[in-house]
Amino acid sequence: MIRAHAVVAALTLIAAGVGQGAAWAQERPEAPPPGGIVEHAHDFAVALGAGHFRWDDAAPYDDLSLFDVSVERLLWQGIRGRAGAAFGRTDLNLEGDKISTNVFWIDLQVLVAPEFGPLADSPVLPYGLIGVGAVVTDPSEDPRIEPTTRSQSSVTWGGGVRGRVARRLEASADVVGSMLRLADPVNAQDNDTTTIHNLRWEGRIQWRF
Repeated sequence: MIRAHAVVAALTLIAAGVGQGAAWAQERPEAPPPGGIVEHAHDFAVALGAGHFRWDDAAPYDDLSLFDVSVERLLWQGIRGRAGAAFGRTDLNLEGDKISTNVFWIDLQVLVAPEFGPLADSPVLPYGLIGVGAVVTDPSEDPRIEPTTRSQSSVTWGGGVRGRVARRLEASADVVGSMLRLADPVNAQDNDTTTIHNLRWEGRIQWRF
């Protein structure tokens, strides 16, 4: 009888040990195959870009080229967040004079792409985007007038296409429309604004890490 109880107890301990071992095996990450490498998700990307910005006809600025740096973060499958900053130089047209002006952009955007189903592993994907930001205009000093630096909030929307160049290298091109309230570039006391719509074309090369 004692021997029977001992056998039952031993079998119970063995079963418990096997169950715990199986649970541990399910929880631990899979080991790489012999000579292989486990692929890690690259949720971040840093990008450099260049493009062209076209002002609304109502804006007293010339169109200009811009240079951009941005960082992306994978939020969910098919959804990325982007934070970017850009710089360009243009002319402010004022009473027949052209005043050299620095222009800065700050953008926070959400990109949505169809990264599911048959397109999950596609090397080329379209995407849409929407976001908010700011445009800062900073005219150079001129003894004849007193231009002022202006920071104006903007809403952006658009879309583009990105493609995989290498395992962690991507290229993208997008067209972005923006709406902002343009303030008087000379009179800092004038709070009246005009709604204008602009377009921006841009290409980027980005590295995922």
